[in-house]
Amino acid sequence: GIKRQFILYSGGVDLRKNISALIRVFLKLPFEIKLRHQLVITGEISKDVVENFRASIKSLNESSDEVIFVGHVSDTQLSNLYSSCKLYICPSLYEGFGLPILEAMSCEIPVISVPNAGIPDVIYDGINGFLVPNNSPEIIAKKIIFLLDNPLILFEMGKTARKKIKNEFT
Repeated sequence: GIKRQFILYSGGVDLRKNISALIRVFLKLPFEIKLRHQLVITGEISKDVVENFRASIKSLNESSDEVIFVGHVSDTQLSNLYSSCKLYICPSLYEGFGLPILEAMSCEIPVISVPNAGIPDVIYDGINGFLVPNNSPEIIAKKIIFLLDNPLILFEMGKTARKKIKNEFT
């Protein structure tokens, strides 16, 4: 289960969502960050896919409790996860208009996302989250480290994210 502060991904878990890259990014973060944080992945995900992810985590000699696979959750549980996480990450190779990004932002959570489709209309880079180029794990890692090392900026970005959603979306 979730034992520490956490970074969240919620949504589909197909190949275009690039979850394996997100897991690798998280596992390469500095030890001090992984000591205090877990990566939580929620959404429709088969047991086979979870087992494949766990096998690749084990092959990297990483602890299996650093990445938590929650599976499908109710709207209430999802809302609680958003409200409790530090950061939301959307590592997709391509994305439509990601509802989970809006949900996270409405809970005062900064988002690190790729700049696909309508996402740049919602996330203003460096203001209420970060936009990172597609398939750029090293940049995602730098943004995670920056935000977790700067809690005041993380807090302010979250407040700005919520204001954006509150003012422009219902």
